[in-house]
Amino acid sequence: MLNRAFYNAAGVREEDLPFSARSEMLFARIRPFFEKLIFQNAEVLELCCGNGRMSFALEKLGARVYGLDFAEEVVAFAEAYAQKMKSKAKFYVADATDIHLPQKFDLVFLAQNNLAEFSQSDFLNMLACIYAHLKTGGKFLLEFYERLGGETTDVFSVPEKGEFYYRTYGWNATQAESEVRKFFGDVHIECDEIEIRGRKKTRFVIITCR
Repeated sequence: MLNRAFYNAAGVREEDLPFSARSEMLFARIRPFFEKLIFQNAEVLELCCGNGRMSFALEKLGARVYGLDFAEEVVAFAEAYAQKMKSKAKFYVADATDIHLPQKFDLVFLAQNNLAEFSQSDFLNMLACIYAHLKTGGKFLLEFYERLGGETTDVFSVPEKGEFYYRTYGWNATQAESEVRKFFGDVHIECDEIEIRGRKKTRFVIITCR
């Protein structure tokens, strides 16, 4: 929960608005995976949804989308954007490690390297929540970039709002797969090299089924 203050202060940058050039580029990288998992009116939950840019993109593929994030300001933006665009997407303010929603989903996903914000114990709590909120046969998709090392705490400045602590954790494919297998048996992993802001990163996508 340490990073919530930063996200609330930072808000939504113009380059990260739904359907901006950068948002479209990021979605294009993972779209092929979603196209294999999404069907018309599939109920989909995005964890750490931020301003909802991935959720809104999936809605255009025919999904009924729901987003969840612990930062009140970005969720408020997503809700306002949905109303403005007459979207049926729904958003919740909640901690991804402690989910209590009244329904189950065909797909739950955590994308754009948000895994880096969760410790091993937090991820295990999240996986328990994901498993409980999947329909029988429902899928979980995890996208993350490999980073060696343990816990790191940085200090980021937000203009006119001050400095904020921001904590991340290093994850590799072996670690992530090991945790996922504690709840799911059928685990599929793909790996490729992508460029993020001029830097090469190893990207993993894990897909599993309840």
